[in-house]
Amino acid sequence: MISLPITGIVTTNYDRSLHEAYAQFRRHAALPLELRDETLRNAALISEFFVARIHGRAELPECMVVDYYDYERLKQENDYLDFVVTLLRLRPTAFIGFSFLDPAIEEILDGYKKNFGPNYPAMHLAVVPDGIDKRLAAEMAAVNIRVLSYDPADEHKELWRAIRTAQKALPSPAPEIPVTVAVPKDLPQSRLHRVIAFAYARTKAPTSVVRPALEMVQEGVLLAILNDEPSSHLEKTSAVDRLRELMRVDEVTAHVLFNQSFQRLVAAGDVIDAGKYIRRKTGPKGELEARLDELAGAVLNRLKVLYGHDPEMGERKAVRDIWERLFTLRSWDLAPQYAGSIVSRGIEVEDAVDALTNEYFGTKANFRTALRESFLQVIGFPDAAEADALAEISRTAITVQLLLSSPRHALSHAYTLPTKIYFDASVLLPAIAPGHPMYQGNLSAINRLQSAAKAAGRRCDLVIGTEFLEEIVVHRAKAIDLVRELKLEEPKRLTEHILFYSAENTNVFVGAFASLYTDQNPIKRSFPEFLQKIAPYKNEQELTAFLNKQGVMTESMEFYDTNNIEFTHIFSALISGYEELIRQTGKDKERILIQHEAQQLTRLFLDASEGKRTVFVTADRRLQRVVQATNELEKLTGNVLSHIGFIGLIDLLVGLSPDNQIFTRLVWATPRTTAQKQIRDYLVAVTLRQYDEAMVRAMPTVLDEVLAVADVGSTFREGSSRNATDVDEAKKTSTFLDRIESKYFEKMRAVVEQREKTG
Repeated sequence: MISLPITGIVTTNYDRSLHEAYAQFRRHAALPLELRDETLRNAALISEFFVARIHGRAELPECMVVDYYDYERLKQENDYLDFVVTLLRLRPTAFIGFSFLDPAIEEILDGYKKNFGPNYPAMHLAVVPDGIDKRLAAEMAAVNIRVLSYDPADEHKELWRAIRTAQKALPSPAPEIPVTVAVPKDLPQSRLHRVIAFAYARTKAPTSVVRPALEMVQEGVLLAILNDEPSSHLEKTSAVDRLRELMRVDEVTAHVLFNQSFQRLVAAGDVIDAGKYIRRKTGPKGELEARLDELAGAVLNRLKVLYGHDPEMGERKAVRDIWERLFTLRSWDLAPQYAGSIVSRGIEVEDAVDALTNEYFGTKANFRTALRESFLQVIGFPDAAEADALAEISRTAITVQLLLSSPRHALSHAYTLPTKIYFDASVLLPAIAPGHPMYQGNLSAINRLQSAAKAAGRRCDLVIGTEFLEEIVVHRAKAIDLVRELKLEEPKRLTEHILFYSAENTNVFVGAFASLYTDQNPIKRSFPEFLQKIAPYKNEQELTAFLNKQGVMTESMEFYDTNNIEFTHIFSALISGYEELIRQTGKDKERILIQHEAQQLTRLFLDASEGKRTVFVTADRRLQRVVQATNELEKLTGNVLSHIGFIGLIDLLVGLSPDNQIFTRLVWATPRTTAQKQIRDYLVAVTLRQYDEAMVRAMPTVLDEVLAVADVGSTFREGSSRNATDVDEAKKTSTFLDRIESKYFEKMRAVVEQREKTG
């Protein structure tokens, strides 16, 4: 069954046989989704293959759904209900090996009827033994589940033969969700556009700056429903019915959503309470359309500059449509992280752009390639206005997705303020390095959270474990070596380094140092003087004193004398998890770093045991993957947040006006997959800095000619072109860039001179 081209498995079994079969067949682990931890939340729409045990797991007997009381409790599980309902809304599902008299399946079908009836958007399939009760078959047909029966003789021999036949006839391994279908069938793009448009307008309202994102989006959903009504007013009962149909919730939940949004909109003066009716005051102002037009124009401008292409009839609309679908796809994959749930691989930005440009312009190979690269140029190197558009629309689209896929959870106010936030070195460093691109945004997010906690009469302490302090001190020392060896005090050298790697992908202190070189003709500056000013520490003791002044406490997490059993179990589980990940990826990790992570996870576990809500913010996706995929650790999934999960936590809880440059980097970060593409981006950036129109016009031709003969393969081993913090690799890269840049501009001058001669 694992070999079939399916995108996920949902089971009511408690064991791990499906996980083990998948790992053996695919050579990597399926994403585990489990009842009663955060992994089910918003997960029904992820594109990565998953195995969801929706009735609990044998490793945690207390969470298993077994008797009547367990089933009754399940009816109140918001994450469970949201997952099952959204799954049936989006994904065609095959029921195999289920008894439809099983109370588990009866509950699922009953919930399906309550939340979807009388219209059922997706067709599902039930594969059942011959002899199924006609009444039951009719009930399934009524909810759009097609019944396919087979002879169960000889231990279901016919069923297994059908599975083997399908496995041979269909492609394998299982595909990701195609970008063309990764939206709910009953929510076409046109309607989704209206919902996002009104939600986006709410985020731009004068009173929206410090309001929780979910509140604003809820109001936008109600306004979108009002706008669908031809007249300026709508009966309240009709509004509730339409909310229920859009959100796929029961009547009680729809009333809650309506009342919350309606009261806020009346208080804000945006709608009028006319007794039986709601009256809207104004229609949409077109904020979303204007932003999408800006982004479409940005792509077309890149096409003109980089490829000499003048827009043709219909291209602007197609580019705008691609942007809108990109926002939908990105939000579908990132929403779970934003809600502090799972981290999935998702559909890569480059893959999504490639698929969508191919869908619209597949017959124009050269133009499609140019369009694809122009999209990626805007995404990877946006100017300030473009970053604003990318960030603002993304934030709205992600929150809309959260509300659509987990409405019960969103309305239950289940998001809670943590009492303590632990940081790893990679997240804390940019927050204590003025001048770094991530500095101001991190600082404002932290300040917003602490202010909200204080207003609520609670504490929210900022902490870093002492085991991570050495990483910061070593990182500072490496910055000194990097600047000295690459001569980065020289403005030209530093500019080239930042253009190639970007300020956020090099050493944090080097990235901050680059902020001093923003003038057109910068002067040479002293890196040691800069470092002494922003990072006046050389050892862990001095760093501790510095952090305390910044409001960040340090905490020892030694578990040799106390809680050693808990630490030992977590450390052992973490090592096993990394061993499995290393087998899949070939990327090793130092044991001492794993030990430090185990100490931090132990602290989180002990906090949870004491009833404390604490989180650990890390940029290490591998750690998050291991925590999610390891039986003994997955209960900590909601306590280990990515950087975007941290931003989402604040935005959903108390509201945030995020730094748009940072938000864009977090949402759209798309490192170039090859050194060739990275070098192309570098040469484009270098050319555009020359402010020479003749060079810009000649650039497409010269780029292709120079890169065609560049010996990239012998210079860069896999991944080395992006390793800005390794001195030897960075020196090798710098030498190569000097050489290829010299050839590039030599060729450029020749082409420009030839064109000037020929007129």
